[in-house]
Amino acid sequence: MVASLLFFACTPKTPLQRLIHDADVVKVFVYAGDLTVLHYESNDVGTIQQWKNYIKDDTAVSFDDCPREGKIIFKTSEDSTVMTFSLKERCRYVSYELNGNEYDKSLSKKGIAFIDSLLRVQ
Repeated sequence: MVASLLFFACTPKTPLQRLIHDADVVKVFVYAGDLTVLHYESNDVGTIQQWKNYIKDDTAVSFDDCPREGKIIFKTSEDSTVMTFSLKERCRYVSYELNGNEYDKSLSKKGIAFIDSLLRVQ
């Protein structure tokens, strides 16, 4: 048991995990055409850390024909990372560039539900 705890404690964080861990602010924008229909922002550490459950650290299959419906921005003290996303049924993923590498990651069911809940509040 102790050996497995040490293994997980020493496992290096992925670039996505580091980004979310180091973020000071998260912003979410959802668009309808040229109009912004949602602007959400939080600097609450617990809320920001929840994004580890909202974006899977996998490699999503990107679909070039998927509409970009919004942006998620993670701001750190040094920089900002902008992710574009789609909520369409077969397009539920985020795309972003980090440290010179391009990534496509899946939105989890919890992530989709969170963004949907923000839209319902509007």
